[in-house]
Amino acid sequence: MNQTPPLSVNLTQEELSIVLAQLGTRELAGLENHWQKDLNSTNLTMALDIGMRSLIARGLCQPTLEQNQVRLKPSVIALVGVCAKPEVSIHLRRKDGQNPMEQYYFHFAQKLFVAHTVPFTGIHAFVAFQSQPEFLQAFTAAVNLPSNMGREQPAVEIKTADYEAACQSAENGDVQPISASLTAAGMPSEQAGDLADALLSPDFMLSLDHYLIAPNASASLNLLGKEKQLWMVRQEAGQETAQVQIVSSETAMSKLQELVAVA
Repeated sequence: MNQTPPLSVNLTQEELSIVLAQLGTRELAGLENHWQKDLNSTNLTMALDIGMRSLIARGLCQPTLEQNQVRLKPSVIALVGVCAKPEVSIHLRRKDGQNPMEQYYFHFAQKLFVAHTVPFTGIHAFVAFQSQPEFLQAFTAAVNLPSNMGREQPAVEIKTADYEAACQSAENGDVQPISASLTAAGMPSEQAGDLADALLSPDFMLSLDHYLIAPNASASLNLLGKEKQLWMVRQEAGQETAQVQIVSSETAMSKLQELVAVA
């Protein structure tokens, strides 16, 4: 039995700008509009006109009698519309060693999950998932956790401000101030030193931000891998403390899936 291919579309940044305008917005997570600011009005008009003609040529929209208006294909409205006006948004950033940062945007609205990525500069890919299991499968593949992290330790609670200060200090490249600040925040000295090493030069790094649009709520989870230790840092919006813990790959994946679960 043949499976129905997933609903998907790739759009150039010019095409996407036209689609967003038709949807009544200019903003979209993952879309950088600086390319428009780099063009004068004449060149911008030309670029958007090319985007409009490209959408028509590809059969993704049809022109109407109204000036500068088009009728978008329903699949394009569904895919981009979920991302532009979501009920739930998830931003995943992943970095493995010296490889470039990978970014994924997952959105949910009207019982549809959509993944938005930028596979090439100026190209935006949208893929829909009809069910939560399909979405979780794609999410797990994007996370791609190291499998050799098995050690676990109890969580330590520290002030969010202290953890954020340690992250800021890591950008300066000196492990001692980071370790000292974490110890002062209440972490055991050995753990503080190990976490400082992980902050300074992680072998693996993952950051997830989860946004619930209504009611307005957010949470974040950060993972840092260093020498077979996997650090998990959990923060709730508005909370003054963060939970810091060494976990196994299985525990980390379970917490990630728990955080992104959508009914």
